[in-house]
Amino acid sequence: MKTIEDLIHILTLDQKDTLTYSGISKTIGNSRVFGGQVLAQALHAAYKTIPEDRFVHSLHSYFLLPGDLTIPITYKVTEMRNGGSFSTRRVTAIQKNNTIFILAASFHKKEEGHEHQEAIKTGIKQPEQLLSWSELLAQYGNFLPAKMKDFLSIERPIDFKPVHIANPLEKKDLPAVEDIWFKLKGNTSNLKLALKHQILTYISDYNILNAALKPNASKANIGNTQMASLDHSMWFFRDFDFDDWMLFSAVSPSTSGARGLATGNIFTRDGKLVATFIYVLSVNGLIFFLSIIFYFFPPKKINSIYGYRTHRTMQNNDIWSFANSLFGITLLKYAGVGFIAALLLTFVNEALMNSWFSMAFMIFTLLIAVISTEKELNKNFDDEGNKKAKKQ
Repeated sequence: MKTIEDLIHILTLDQKDTLTYSGISKTIGNSRVFGGQVLAQALHAAYKTIPEDRFVHSLHSYFLLPGDLTIPITYKVTEMRNGGSFSTRRVTAIQKNNTIFILAASFHKKEEGHEHQEAIKTGIKQPEQLLSWSELLAQYGNFLPAKMKDFLSIERPIDFKPVHIANPLEKKDLPAVEDIWFKLKGNTSNLKLALKHQILTYISDYNILNAALKPNASKANIGNTQMASLDHSMWFFRDFDFDDWMLFSAVSPSTSGARGLATGNIFTRDGKLVATFIYVLSVNGLIFFLSIIFYFFPPKKINSIYGYRTHRTMQNNDIWSFANSLFGITLLKYAGVGFIAALLLTFVNEALMNSWFSMAFMIFTLLIAVISTEKELNKNFDDEGNKKAKKQ
């Protein structure tokens, strides 16, 4: 896709019957269907069943299974409510007889009322001061990791200009913030509000995960961390136009339990608050990456910060070196097996891996490594950390 016309073509569904629609997919550089595309197509299907004087004010969605790029997606709409001012729709996205995504959206007729809004950030760099993704690729493509270079090489109907550009080669934790300007390519005049909502929904699924990864950027990045959307919610406030740059501003309040949360706002350039979003993603693979670091860079000296630290292993350097070397090897072995198993299970049932199961994998890996290490320590050292004499 190169322009807004290409994007609108993807978001426009074929009607199969009164409440059933079908859509095709286009990659954004991933082997799976882009979450923003499913969101926007589902919203398109819901809008097809709504009176023209009502517009979406909120949507809530869950990603259940990865989408297949090679086959159409069927969207089934359920009319949940048609009231005097509000209409509610549920949309189910289906591939191969499996539900891959569900959406609930509420629509409201235009009414007047009191207003206030959060202000846009002051002092933020303007688009003219920044480089776009394509410009970054042209200038620094030879120095970028292959996965990032491939992602930036995909043609898109949107220009993105990040406010904060992190060096991907510098392993450094960063603030949990992502500010990025965006602008559509092509003719954006005369777009109806319903279509603008669909396009904005599509764009809203870009860039969010960066805010959740940045606080752990010294360890985690898109190259070593498996990520998948879990749920995505949006609230729409005011009409707007795509004729100028808009600001996507996200923060991540928390990452824990293999899940990351990001929330934020979308503003017009003159500061009008257009929409707010909340997004949850699944983050797996960290334990495997940490095991690689532990294996290749084990702690050489006893310390109070880093290493396999127990009362016994900190008695002397002999048991310390033995324990950390063994733990590093064991953790790498079992973390590697667990990571591969998690990847395979993701293709079978991503919903399972996005639940408690991914955390169970991490805990099980650590337990096995600890138990194996303690078993060998008991065989080779006494409780005071002295090496046992070999039996003749």
